[in-house]
Amino acid sequence: MTRCTLFFTLLATSNAFGDPVPVSDPSNRGGWTLIESVSDEFNGDSLDLTKWNNLGLDGNYYNEWKGRAPSQFNPANVTVANGNLTIASRWDPDFQFSETPLKGVPYGKAAPVTTGSIVSKAMFKHGYLEMRCKAAAGPVSSSFWTTGIGGEIDVFEHFGENPTNSNSAFLYNTSFHDWRKGSPHFGTRIWENDHHLNFKVADDFHTYGLEWDPDFLRIYIDGRLINTVTRQQLGNQWVATNEQKVWIDSETFDWEMNPALLKAEHFKNSPRFVVD
Repeated sequence: MTRCTLFFTLLATSNAFGDPVPVSDPSNRGGWTLIESVSDEFNGDSLDLTKWNNLGLDGNYYNEWKGRAPSQFNPANVTVANGNLTIASRWDPDFQFSETPLKGVPYGKAAPVTTGSIVSKAMFKHGYLEMRCKAAAGPVSSSFWTTGIGGEIDVFEHFGENPTNSNSAFLYNTSFHDWRKGSPHFGTRIWENDHHLNFKVADDFHTYGLEWDPDFLRIYIDGRLINTVTRQQLGNQWVATNEQKVWIDSETFDWEMNPALLKAEHFKNSPRFVVD
């Protein structure tokens, strides 16, 4: 089977031909090749709109959601410079929030927070996903995830700073969400792996990797394997069966911190999720 890998930075490690290879497999024993359509080094001074949709740009959310209310995606919060993608989160009471609530939750009311999101235009099925990044140092998520028919793969959903739970800043959470029509678990996190790190995800850059094979998942941190789970082990919880598109975003997470507790002071430095 030919395997492919998705990169979001040009890694310092490369093979003899100069091609990028996974930090977890520097000698490229797996024979990885690059899927250009869903990979990016984020060079230049603007987002490559041939590869990515910047949700909310020109008022277009591309049939996706507008963000997890009360926060809303603002395309102006997404920037590319110096080889980095940056998604800022802001306390922005002057932003024109949507008047249409999300599942009964109004945008911008409990907390007038804007975030950002990009979604790949192309899709892929199976491969190795890797990102070197530093989470936003604030009460918002810094997430790398994929969605397809019936299932969602969360490579990670970091929460860089939680004034109500200091443990959140050390967690590396990987999960499946069930979007199978008719499933009794529809819309829920059907499986997850929580790994407690010995560093805060917002303190420095680290490389997070996930190998998605038809029969297993392997989870990595800085090239080190930390867990393997098989399709046989998960049984009906294995929802990663179809092509996926890639998401990189920040959101407010009500299960991490009640949005009513969010304050302007939490966003005074515009917490930034930076992909290197």
